[in-house]
Amino acid sequence: MEPHIVAASVSPNGNIEAYVEQDDRCAYLYLHELRDASFELGFGMKSCWVRNLKPAPVSFSAADMRQGLAPMLPNASCAHPMGGNPLSKDALRIVWFEEGDAAALLEEPRCSQSSHAGAGRRVSTGTRVTVPRKALSHGHSRRITS
Repeated sequence: MEPHIVAASVSPNGNIEAYVEQDDRCAYLYLHELRDASFELGFGMKSCWVRNLKPAPVSFSAADMRQGLAPMLPNASCAHPMGGNPLSKDALRIVWFEEGDAAALLEEPRCSQSSHAGAGRRVSTGTRVTVPRKALSHGHSRRITS
């Protein structure tokens, strides 16, 4: 499956765009500067892994990255190495920090089975991914909470 955008938003300042892209393997949140001489920040594009949609590989695939594919996170770095469900555009929301220079991706809570809750008990879970301000000025960074 070709990568496609499932959510997008422009910052309140109008100088940064956030979008979520996924293919059949993984999903990423991207922030990129909208080019305009009046408010050029100079940070280009930043990426933040959201989730694998298929079982995680043992290591990054250099061949995939050379082909321009977003890398799947290796299983040693994943809380859910078997992958997760594809993101639904109806369940996603991009929220901008007050300064408009960082964003959080929110996935509306959904019911899912949890081994921590006991057999047959349903629990509400959600996912939040943020791209901290520091990532905007000092290179690639991510913080993930599930």
